[in-house]
Amino acid sequence: MLRGRTLGALALSLGLAIAACGGSAEPDRLSLTTPKAPASSTPEPARTPVTDAEKRVIRGWSDEMRHGRVVAAARYFSVPSEIVNLPPKGNLISTRQVEEFNDSMPCGAKLLSVQRTVSQLVVADFELTNRPGAKCGSSAGERATFAFLIDADDHIARFILIDGSPPSAPASDDDVASA
Repeated sequence: MLRGRTLGALALSLGLAIAACGGSAEPDRLSLTTPKAPASSTPEPARTPVTDAEKRVIRGWSDEMRHGRVVAAARYFSVPSEIVNLPPKGNLISTRQVEEFNDSMPCGAKLLSVQRTVSQLVVADFELTNRPGAKCGSSAGERATFAFLIDADDHIARFILIDGSPPSAPASDDDVASA
């Protein structure tokens, strides 16, 4: 009989322990969540406005190209300058190479808008145009987007073709029609 009471007490204790597990004030182990990571304390770098000088360089280059004046357009480039995503990729190390690069472009371009990136590049959106001395063909009227790094001497130091469609125009875009 002692044995029956011991088993009964053990069964009662076990039942209470099981019941207590379900009624605990602690969260259910299956409903625990990972705490959220703290917000980044590193602020995004400030975007400085595109300067009038940068706009002048980009517009000057595109105007010269649109009128077929590739030698004049080449004067907007520094030597050396870097070409990215267009042949010849890499550095143009002579004035002649810069002129040949500009001459290799089949279209002229009309500057539509510019905006600064966080990396200090200036992204420019263009409408492609025909130009004397080249065959733009069916690309005339299409849009193209390039990024420029303008050096301290107001010359194009890096010229990058941006693949895909032009960047969306945020409300803070600089309107270049008036600049």
